[in-house]
Amino acid sequence: MSSGPVLLVQAPQGTTGGGAGRDSGGGPARRAATRRGLLRLTTPVLITSAVVASEQSISNAFTSAGLIPGHVDFADYSDSAFNSAVGDSS
Repeated sequence: MSSGPVLLVQAPQGTTGGGAGRDSGGGPARRAATRRGLLRLTTPVLITSAVVASEQSISNAFTSAGLIPGHVDFADYSDSAFNSAVGDSS
C-alpha cells in the first residue's frame, strides 16, 4: 500500500546549500555545473518499474552498509498516480 508520492532530492556534490545569492566559490564554471545539477534534480520523471528497481538497489546498499536497520521495500513507498501529469519523459 502506498503512503503517497515520494520526492528524493540530493544536493549536487560539492555544494553546501548556501542561501540565495550566496557565492559558494569555485567561479563561473562551478556555478554553471551546480545549476545544471539542480535542473537535473528538478526534472520530473515517470515512476516506472525500472525507477523503482533502481531505488530499491540503492536502498539495499544502505541496508547492507548497516545505515538502514532492516529491509525496506521501496515499492511500498512509490506512487505512479502523477505519471499522467509528467507525460512522456523519453
